Amino acid sequence: LFRALSVENVIDVLSALLLEKKVVLISTLRALISHSALALINMLYPFYWPHVLIPILPDSLNAFLEAPVPFLIGLEQHSEDDKTEIPFEVMKVHLDTNKVLIGETLPKLPSNLCKNLVNKLKAAMVFQLQRPDPILDAVDQAFNVLMIDADERVEFNHYLVRDAVFEFMAKIL
Repeated sequence: LFRALSVENVIDVLSALLLEKKVVLISTLRALISHSALALINMLYPFYWPHVLIPILPDSLNAFLEAPVPFLIGLEQHSEDDKTEIPFEVMKVHLDTNKVLIGETLPKLPSNLCKNLVNKLKAAMVFQLQRPDPILDAVDQAFNVLMIDADERVEFNHYLVRDAVFEFMAKIL
């Protein structure tokens, strides 16, 4: 998720989900769509998403994009010319290009809390958690997510992300 979207865009999408808006994740990669959808849902903890979640919407069911309920739906983009009609009020999240298009203006989260969350999430991109127990360290290594670009290597610490988002959610309660 953080490889596809900037921290600020992830927070915008989380805000939309917290406000029970309609969100569509768009990418040419099915795995990226489904993993991003599940990551976003998990980041809502201690809240949960009681609404429609369709990690990959089949093309034959595009009419569901007109649903009058909040949803998080993934759409596979088959080509650059694929112009699936998405209603105006739906937040469109283009995972391949790091673009978030919002049809309607969303209320802003408290700026001091949001700034703190941004800083902590950015720090999680470079911080390497050290555990004193080598067995726990080996288990953690099995779940590390490496974000690799052609000319840079960034280690990503999912514990810091979880902690930062959880602290943020607790403060907005």
